[in-house]
Amino acid sequence: ADPSSSLRLTGNLIQNNSPPTALDPPLTDCGPGVSSGGFNLYSGGSCSMLSAEGDRIRLPLGYVAPTSEPPAWLAPRGLAIDYGGDCNGVDQRGAPRPQTLDPNAEPRCDVGAIELGVNPYRGIWQPARPGHGVDLQTSGNRLLLAWYTYDDDGQPTAYQAIAPLTGPGWRAELTRSSRNPQTGMINAPARVGDVGIDFIDDTHATLSWRFESRGTNGSEVITAFRFAPGEPRVEVTGLWFPPAESGYGATITRRGEVTAMGLYYYDAAGALRWALGTGGAESVDEVEMLSYTGFCPDCDAATMPVQSQPAGRVLFHFLTPRRARIDTDLTYPGSTGGAWQRSNAAFVPLNDSVDNRDAAAD
Repeated sequence: ADPSSSLRLTGNLIQNNSPPTALDPPLTDCGPGVSSGGFNLYSGGSCSMLSAEGDRIRLPLGYVAPTSEPPAWLAPRGLAIDYGGDCNGVDQRGAPRPQTLDPNAEPRCDVGAIELGVNPYRGIWQPARPGHGVDLQTSGNRLLLAWYTYDDDGQPTAYQAIAPLTGPGWRAELTRSSRNPQTGMINAPARVGDVGIDFIDDTHATLSWRFESRGTNGSEVITAFRFAPGEPRVEVTGLWFPPAESGYGATITRRGEVTAMGLYYYDAAGALRWALGTGGAESVDEVEMLSYTGFCPDCDAATMPVQSQPAGRVLFHFLTPRRARIDTDLTYPGSTGGAWQRSNAAFVPLNDSVDNRDAAAD
């Protein structure tokens, strides 16, 4: 070890480790070069460097290992839960933090690398009723929702929501975008109501909503949609958008050798529409897209059955897992019509990198 090196610990669980004898001088938990940024929990008997705010010593530390494989993460327990202090927006798994399991408590950081809480499956979630879908992604401690569903008249529409995920119950304002057909400018998102998700675990939840225009409420169970076996060779799951032209984009979920894409765009009247297609796991693929009609979340499925018709095609070219070029050639088949044609548009994901191994293993 380099005698001149230093290590600053903040929000760590320190287990009174024995120093490796091969190091000269040995690097110990509380030896020279180690300092504290606060909120460390130490199982040893003494440690002069642990004197910052929140530091505590002489504690019986321990872990609980969740059963999911791979990998088996070691989660905190006891005093380490909601202890406080600063932490990054995500834990070692990529789960949002801080979180609390008590809906009445203020979320505070757990001590250690893992935050006890929800690490939701990223990608498509589906209800038992066919023809609808919710895409969930995370960026830091924020949960991003894109909801593919239908208007009162059965035409496809999409809603968005974003808010911090601080525990198993998540609530956000529900909005919908539109476009000025004369200028091509995207209008500010309009509030349409509220949306919530109550997570049972990382792959099962209940979606709830309220639409202000009708004053109606509803809810239904949603489940992570693992539509193909195995993990992808290259993970590109995410909420992708072109920075040069905000307001439209694509939600992409890859499972095994299958890539599902939902692309949201605008018809000739400026209303937000969506189309869905599936392709392979190659870096370059052309996907035939379908436009759907169906029943709104508050409507009777029997009176407005889900139907589809061709809407065009999308050619995607993934340059890296975080960069893509997408050609779009869509025509909205509804009565308002409208073509959406874009060539060689540069797309990047809005979300953090995705690791679905834990959630997909149950």
